[in-house]
Amino acid sequence: MTVVLVVLGITSAGICLVAAYRAAEIGRGLVSRVHRNRAYWTAVMLGTLMIGFSDPLPGTLGVDLGMIAYVLFLLLVLPFVDGAILAAEDTDFFHRDTLRWRRLRKPVFAVYYATYATLLVSTFGPSTSPVVAFLSNISPGLFVVPGYAIATLVLVARRTADRNLKWYVGYLGVGLAWLVGSVFLYNPSSIPSSTAEQAVIVVGLYFFYRAVMSLSPLGRIEKEVATTSDQTPHVGGLP
Repeated sequence: MTVVLVVLGITSAGICLVAAYRAAEIGRGLVSRVHRNRAYWTAVMLGTLMIGFSDPLPGTLGVDLGMIAYVLFLLLVLPFVDGAILAAEDTDFFHRDTLRWRRLRKPVFAVYYATYATLLVSTFGPSTSPVVAFLSNISPGLFVVPGYAIATLVLVARRTADRNLKWYVGYLGVGLAWLVGSVFLYNPSSIPSSTAEQAVIVVGLYFFYRAVMSLSPLGRIEKEVATTSDQTPHVGGLP
């Protein structure tokens, strides 16, 4: 089972590396500022996740990279998702406020980062403090907010008029759902639980990769160019 866990960790790191590289590469070639920002943001998030997956067996490098990646990912995930939602809503012809996200986003940010701060205190503060023990009990709030954000992502994907952004936001919502779901399987003392968690993460990262690739229609353009060139009649013996 340990070998399987290592293989899954290496697979996760590989997906992150390839997807982050492709996101940065696609971002450089995009004209639309909205698409370019989404590509770069996704590259940053995947790079953050890759930090954790660089250590398939936590502790072997002397530093808990998984914890570092976890803290960074939770710090960045809400503005990352918020940007995707707002970008998709801006392309909605009716500019509908999906699940009242625009109206509630400021309170959502406040609740999320207040809970995030308590998580840091409960993780790195003195474990004997009764206050820390109380604060650690409300950390599930960190998953309620992403759940709301993910639901908004999935719904807003159906309303955007931008086809590329529609697929990007949809894949992103599904990928985040798998990643958030993997947290509930986390159990470092159980190899089977850790293996199941890592397998769920691989699925989530696959959807992140699909989200990245959906931002660029280069594949379709190349096919259309090839088809057009094949159908163009040759004149005067010219190639």
